[in-house]
Amino acid sequence: RAHPTEKAVGILRPLIHAFSKPGSIVLDPFAGSGSTAVAAALSGRRYIGIELDERYCRHARTRLAGVERYAARKAA
Repeated sequence: RAHPTEKAVGILRPLIHAFSKPGSIVLDPFAGSGSTAVAAALSGRRYIGIELDERYCRHARTRLAGVERYAARKAA
């Protein structure tokens, strides 16, 4: 775990599916390691993540870059 309160993407995805539509924006004002943004991206949602700690922000960006590369390959 990269963050002390990191959530599993598998737990977040059903919540994102239940409370948003594909293409909508998911906001996480306490983004931490980016789990919510990853779950949103994998669910076809756009996302905005806000994090004050630069270490967690860098980690989240790295995770999201991997997810975005995966999604681009899958779409091609």
